[in-house]
Parts: sequence; structure tokens; C-alpha cells
Amino acid sequence: MCIRDRYQRRVHGIQKIPNMVKGHHPLRWDTALEYIGPLFLHSFIFFYYWLQPTAPNRKECHCISVVAYVLVMIHFTKRVLESLYVHRHTEERMPLFSICLNTAFYWILGSIIVPFSIYTESYVSPGHPSWLVGIFAVLFLFAEYMNMSCHLVLRDLRPEGSKKRGIPQGYGFQVVSCANYFWEIVSWSVFALLINTLQGYLFLFGGAGYMIIFGLKKHNNYLKEFDGKEGKELYPKSRKAIFPFILQHHEKSLSQKKKKKKKKKY
Repeated sequence: MCIRDRYQRRVHGIQKIPNMVKGHHPLRWDTALEYIGPLFLHSFIFFYYWLQPTAPNRKECHCISVVAYVLVMIHFTKRVLESLYVHRHTEERMPLFSICLNTAFYWILGSIIVPFSIYTESYVSPGHPSWLVGIFAVLFLFAEYMNMSCHLVLRDLRPEGSKKRGIPQGYGFQVVSCANYFWEIVSWSVFALLINTLQGYLFLFGGAGYMIIFGLKKHNNYLKEFDGKEGKELYPKSRKAIFPFILQHHEKSLSQKKKKKKKKKY
């Protein structure tokens, strides 16, 4: 909740700030702006270099650059629409540091450094045949569809205006707790293989590391919340955090280690 909203509630006794569109959840432009920047910056850099009369004739790179640009536009357009109309947001605002960190990651690394590495004349084509470029594009779009489907599943599990949630099912949730993160990592893995640049791999590893940290926290929250006690559902123990069959953080083992350390002290 922003400072202005808190002030209005205390002074005027307002219970709900009218920031909702009828039939939808509160619009969250603070998160959508993270993805609007990449749409603008990628487009500016792409068209600046490719629509100039003096643009070099790079037939080998042109196909991959255009495909990469189209895939980026699809991804971030999807993210903007999801931020505005799909994700269930509570009244709590994302910390300013997290907003700045996410924006810097997407705007600087993802929307300035990466575009300059693939849209300009300095880009060296990896030499992919056209059929392989097509396979990469199809895999990227499939992963984006699965990611969007996961977000819709998560939205339907959380009633509007509440923090309650259920156990997600389908679209990869049968094997991992954060299938939406898994499919996004798949998308950017395919993208990095498509463009084959150091900047692309840095963007992949940076984003994957960020999602892994939050994915482990969400996985542990699921295990704590759905413990099978007091009529609650029991969370499937076979599910991993993000990647199927690997990467599961065990809270019990950590608590046992802490208890052992305490016993040693005494």
C-alpha cells in the first residue's frame, strides 16, 4: 500500500481506495512498468539499426535478430497483460528495493545490453539453419503458453482480495511447486541458445538465480501451510521446488541441524 493510500485511510476513514476497475483486481502499474520498459527499449534499438538507409546487409543475422525481437515482444506483452489483468495482488506493495532491482535487471541487462548484442552490426550469427531457428521459436512459444497457463491456475486458486491459496495442479505443477518459474526458465534458455551470446546467457542465469531463490521460499511455504493438520490438505511430498526430480529444500533437515548445534552449546 502506498503512503498516499495510507494517509487517505487514516484521515478520511476510507476503507477501500477506489483503485479497482469493476470486475477486476487492483491495477498494478508498479509491476507492469518493469515490462513496459523492455518493450520500448527493444523496439527503439531494433528499428534504429534496421531501418536506417545505411543498415548493413546481414542476411545470416537478420533472420535470428528478427525472430529474437518478435519473441521478446510476445514475452513482455504477455507479462504486461498478466500484471494488469491476471495476477492476484494483495494490498501490500512490493518493496521499493525489489522494484528497483527488477527494473534494473529487465531495463539495463535485458533491454539495453542484450539488444545491443543482437540487433547491431557487431552481432555474429551462430549459423543456425532455418529449421533449427523454427524449432527454437516453437519451443519458446510453447513454454510461454505453459507459463501463462500456470499463472491462470494460480489466479483461480486465490480468491480476489485475499491471501488464501490452494494447491495448484496441472501444467507441470504435478511435479514442481513453481511450474511458472520452470517454464519461464525454459523460455529464456531457448532464447539464449537461439541468439548464442554471452549477454543472453548472463540474462538467463541472472533471472534463473532470482527465480530459484524465490521458488525455494514458495516451496517451503507450501509445505508449512499444507501440513495435513487441522483439516488442511497435505502437500505432495514428491514435488520439488522448480526443476523436476531435483532442487528441493528440506526445512526439517535444517531445523534438526539447528537443534544439534544448540545441544552442543549446552
